[in-house]
Amino acid sequence: MEEDSSLLKSKELAQEIVDNVPAGLLVLSDDLRILSVNRWFLDEFHLRPEEVVGRGLHEVIRPEGPPRSLGGLEEDEGPARDVFLSLPVAGSSEKRPVRINISDIAGDEDGERRLLLVVEDLSESLRLWAAADDSERRLRDIVQTLDAIVWEADATTFQFTFVSQRAEDFLGYPIGQWTSESDFWANHIHPEDRAKTVAYCRREVEAGRDYEVEYRMRAADGRVTWLRDIVRLVRDSSETVVRLRGVTVDINERRRAQEAVLASETKYRTLFEGVPVGVYRTTPDGKVLEANPALAQMLGYENVAGTLAINTDDVYVDPEAHRKWQARMDEDGLVRDFETQARRRDGTLIWLRDSARAVRDAHAKVMYYEGILEDITERKQLEEQLRQSQKMEAVGRLAGGVAHDFNNLLTIISGYSDLLLDNLPPQERSRAHVEEIKKAGNRAATLTRQLLAFSRSQVLAPQVLDLNAVVTNVDKMLRRLIGEDVDLVTILGEKLESVRADPGQIEQVIMNLAVNARDAMPQGGKLTIETSNVTLDAAYARTHVTVMPGEYVMLAVSDTGIGMDALTQAHIFEPFFTTKEKGKGTGLGLATVYGIIKQSGGYIWVYSEPGMGATFKIYLPRVERPTGEAGQGIAVESPAKGHETILLVEDEPALRAMVRSVLESKGYKVLEARHGEDALMVSELHRGPIDLLLTDVVMPGMSGRELAEHLVSAHRNTKVLYMSGYTDDAIVHHGVLGSDMAFLQKPFSPDSVVRKVREVLDAPSPARPGSWPPSGS
Repeated sequence: MEEDSSLLKSKELAQEIVDNVPAGLLVLSDDLRILSVNRWFLDEFHLRPEEVVGRGLHEVIRPEGPPRSLGGLEEDEGPARDVFLSLPVAGSSEKRPVRINISDIAGDEDGERRLLLVVEDLSESLRLWAAADDSERRLRDIVQTLDAIVWEADATTFQFTFVSQRAEDFLGYPIGQWTSESDFWANHIHPEDRAKTVAYCRREVEAGRDYEVEYRMRAADGRVTWLRDIVRLVRDSSETVVRLRGVTVDINERRRAQEAVLASETKYRTLFEGVPVGVYRTTPDGKVLEANPALAQMLGYENVAGTLAINTDDVYVDPEAHRKWQARMDEDGLVRDFETQARRRDGTLIWLRDSARAVRDAHAKVMYYEGILEDITERKQLEEQLRQSQKMEAVGRLAGGVAHDFNNLLTIISGYSDLLLDNLPPQERSRAHVEEIKKAGNRAATLTRQLLAFSRSQVLAPQVLDLNAVVTNVDKMLRRLIGEDVDLVTILGEKLESVRADPGQIEQVIMNLAVNARDAMPQGGKLTIETSNVTLDAAYARTHVTVMPGEYVMLAVSDTGIGMDALTQAHIFEPFFTTKEKGKGTGLGLATVYGIIKQSGGYIWVYSEPGMGATFKIYLPRVERPTGEAGQGIAVESPAKGHETILLVEDEPALRAMVRSVLESKGYKVLEARHGEDALMVSELHRGPIDLLLTDVVMPGMSGRELAEHLVSAHRNTKVLYMSGYTDDAIVHHGVLGSDMAFLQKPFSPDSVVRKVREVLDAPSPARPGSWPPSGS
């Protein structure tokens, strides 16, 4: 009983499975009578069991269109076969494509033959096939119409297995040539790009990476075109790269645009970095966005990065000037030729001329300011010198006119005084009054002569002079004049050239300068008078208005007195200007000196700092000696070249640049610094020996002597050459430098600096630092 129940359940389960198979299952007898049918067939074709079971196959399955029947099934045509038909759905006009698979199955207990028909509905499959075919057709159309080459290639040989039609449009080669030639791609890459492009692609494939690459390819007509490949790797089931699929686009236009942008940017960058004026961009709150090397150098920074860390508020010396700049910018969006003082990194002040504009966004909001800055410090200094010179000229003309008119009045006063004195007996009480008038007239006449000298209106008797002889003539007189507490030293230059001047006036110049020097040394000191031949070059002339480059004879008078500040020096040659106590000076001594030198065609400059004494340098043009006195010409060899390393320290940028250029032109390697602390930093960063320190004697902050002590302690073989605007002997004998120190006097010619450098370098041992004076310039 249990067996029957189990068997029943198995049959029910089998029938349930058969009914739910997604295909029609029909069991046929040997005579093609339908013995059983599953539920799926009945449901799909809207049939009832009695309309199928027991009926002949041809009554149930009546195909529309060929084949019209399933005839021949009774013949033995193999174990299974497929027939494709279009069957109607009962009760509707719908027809469904089906595939009927016919196979033999085991017979019943009587051994009769049985057939199994499997009816599969192909409607969804055909829909999917149609969709896939349509998709493939559309994809093919898209590929062929893309403005790019779509391709597939073997991952090992790079031979194309498929190439879209655009390939022939792009490069002119037939599609068959792309796919038939094994090395087509590599052979047609531009020779300059071929090796690196092929190597790069192979490397990326071996690494298993998708990649992109740009290269040039030769077209069939000889053109060279830029292409870009975007490549994806295709792997098999074992993750081995077997094919490459890619898209190749023509990038000629883009490359041309890139090259144009690059060329434009290169031109802009070259201009931006090479222009000799500062270029900047700043935010409205003063942050520096961009700056060029010229601006960094202008503000005292080693590189552009230093300027990007500052704010414009830190640069302006006068906050009011900054407010004026901002007011102009806010009003006009533009500032032109705005002049202001700025503070460099080391604290020194320079003059700048600024031209800038505001750059705004679409909403008129200021994004940033951009502009250019020009260092006009030298121009300002020259303008100040010119103004001073013009002022002296104007005062001189006024003084000359007054002196000439006053001379007439003095003549009358003195004449009538003499007449009165001649007619007054010695015992007359009024005689003393007339004599005082006479004395006052004489003193006034002396002042008048000084005014005439200042105005260059006095009568001179110029002749060819040897300044050494003039200094020697006044030596004894000067010693009596300056007193015993002042040590007078005269250093006369050898083979001194001649000048043309009035000997009496030159003696007066020396006397006046000596008296001023004595008064500047109330506790005593040293007065040095020097002569030498000098050359004033174009670099010197650029920083000294009215000076003409040429050959001169220098007369220098130096003292170790109290010195002068810049404000005093600006007025030192003006008539009646004096720093002496009331009643101790007329203020015409230096004005007289100025007038005599100017009238003699020369120049006079003063070098001084508070506490550093003063040096007055007079330059008179050289002239030929009279016939019979000309010296024998001496052949001067060109200065020898060198290869040594020189550390140049000078706080004047124009002079530092000139000296560096001269030394580098002679083969020397030059390290430059603005001041002592900068020089020590440069020496620490420099890898290698420093053969010579060429330094100014007096600089802001650390002095040249202090610098030499620090540097020589670290570089024992470094030699030292000092230079200064003070005269050689004044520097040495006033205790600024020891007498064994090498010294170069400013101004100097390029030849003289090269000769002196070579002389010091060739000396047997380094020069020693010696003692150091108070600071100054």
